[in-house]
Amino acid sequence: MKLPPARIVPAAITVAVLALVGVADWLSPEFLRRFEWITYDWRVRKAFETQQPISTNLAAIFVDDESMQVINEEFDLSWPWPRVFHGRLVDELKAQHVSAVGFDIFFIESMRCPEDATMELGGRTYSSDEWLSRAIGLSSNVFLGVPGQTISNVWSAVAPHAMFRSRAAGLGLAVSDRDTDGVLRRAKPFRDDPELGRIWHLGIVMASRLLKLDLDNAVIRDDRIELFGPGGIRRVIPTDEEGFFDIDWSIAWNDPRMTKGSFEEILNMEADHAEGNGTAGHRLNGQLAGKLVFVGSIAAGNNVSDVGASP
Repeated sequence: MKLPPARIVPAAITVAVLALVGVADWLSPEFLRRFEWITYDWRVRKAFETQQPISTNLAAIFVDDESMQVINEEFDLSWPWPRVFHGRLVDELKAQHVSAVGFDIFFIESMRCPEDATMELGGRTYSSDEWLSRAIGLSSNVFLGVPGQTISNVWSAVAPHAMFRSRAAGLGLAVSDRDTDGVLRRAKPFRDDPELGRIWHLGIVMASRLLKLDLDNAVIRDDRIELFGPGGIRRVIPTDEEGFFDIDWSIAWNDPRMTKGSFEEILNMEADHAEGNGTAGHRLNGQLAGKLVFVGSIAAGNNVSDVGASP
């Protein structure tokens, strides 16, 4: 159908307006952000196609489904477990001469436990929480993960209980800064708490421990963070305009080249140590020395799982 001349101009204007509105929508910050996420996710997946180098001084100990089932059934428990189990794990990691331990499991409040969750040592009875506090203090290399909350646009840390915090080597930020599509691509290198001051990301804290980097005198610029250590060591963390750094997802959590084990394995090693049997027959014996050990969860369940969407 041929439009009358009087209607051609309004129709053309309508088409032009619709086109401009469409382009404006495409070029909106949200559209551009999502387009950037799509390309970023594609680059990450492409990186998986080529095996990336992996650090040899990292290890991970997981609360997995098998550990959850075995410990729950053997001791008639459910999650969260009495802290005596975490204390025993710290004891064994100390015996294995690890460089540092980072907990991505939170110890926010004191926990009442049954009497059979106590431990005896040197004529003293320790409660479950006391045993973990004791183990943290004796190890002197345990860093505790810290979640946070935002109220009235002000972020604050949800700190570990003072019983544990006072004995720890330090605190580390352990929060998931997911994008609006629910995918975890980046993280804040630090956050400032009104009471606790600056809390660095747990991974940065652990790496700085190993490399002896000076976090207190970090140089923070618009596009990067510079960290310095002895002997002229300098490390740079690139950041975006919002102060986030990209997470390197090119190495999977279950990469066979990375040293990893289950919570149950470490407890079995600790039990053999306590009975004087030694740990020579255990798979992880001697494999953790000098490593940065992260303790977290991959078990199923809303109150224990620490697994989410990634690129």
